[in-house]
Amino acid sequence: AAIADQEVIVGDLKACHLKIEYEAKEQMLHLRPFSPGKDLCEVPLSVIGEGLNQALKGGQDVGLIFLGRLIGYEGMSRLLMLRASKDARWDRATGKARDGHDNSLVAALLADPNEKDDALMVVREALAAQSYEITRVSVEKVLVLCVFDSKTVPSGCHPSDALVYLRIEKAP
Repeated sequence: AAIADQEVIVGDLKACHLKIEYEAKEQMLHLRPFSPGKDLCEVPLSVIGEGLNQALKGGQDVGLIFLGRLIGYEGMSRLLMLRASKDARWDRATGKARDGHDNSLVAALLADPNEKDDALMVVREALAAQSYEITRVSVEKVLVLCVFDSKTVPSGCHPSDALVYLRIEKAP
């Protein structure tokens, strides 16, 4: 489907796939991981890139991408928490920012494109292919689902969740 139809669907429809809806009033793309019969699933990162490429080809004005829950994207919450575990601003024992608000720190950790394990790399690449760039990352409702005190995330643990918004604009 084309975004002109207000929705793009990519991925294996029998498994976890991605629905992208365009909300014209907000000039926003709303990404929704979806799997039949499941409340929660993890979309493969390659599907995000494919979906954004299709959604942004429509020529509509887009200034915001709402990823929704971070936990819905393959490995993103793990990458984020591994990055947090190495950051002096994050207290691994409590699963909280040492100073300030968790939302601000998580947004800063997600926004850093200089990290080799950039959780948003596939998004950045898809946006660049359509001449967009991320100008700001906003996060709300950070939820730490498991606390760990090593530099590896225990198997079966989804360490974090948050609602993630990406402000985007056409690249100069």
